[in-house]
Amino acid sequence: MAEVSVEFIKGEKYLTWYSDDFATIRHIKKLQNEHPDDVVVVAEDENSIVVHVPVNWFREPKPKAKREMTEEQRLAAAERLAKGRSLKHT
Repeated sequence: MAEVSVEFIKGEKYLTWYSDDFATIRHIKKLQNEHPDDVVVVAEDENSIVVHVPVNWFREPKPKAKREMTEEQRLAAAERLAKGRSLKHT
């Protein structure tokens, strides 16, 4: 099971990001190549990585907005989506 952990102290400029998920590690390494001054590797082994990154890179999770739609609105949205998809594939 993969684990990702983000930890920060309010008022600090950097947060600590740990992961043993290979996709996340690849993403972190890509960010490190693109922003070498912002991504500081604290620890790394063959299965995990710990880095410090700027706090302003982090967005707190929030629930998806739930939309209440009438049946007519739902059908109209489905038609717009189908039209957009058909235009994309032509």
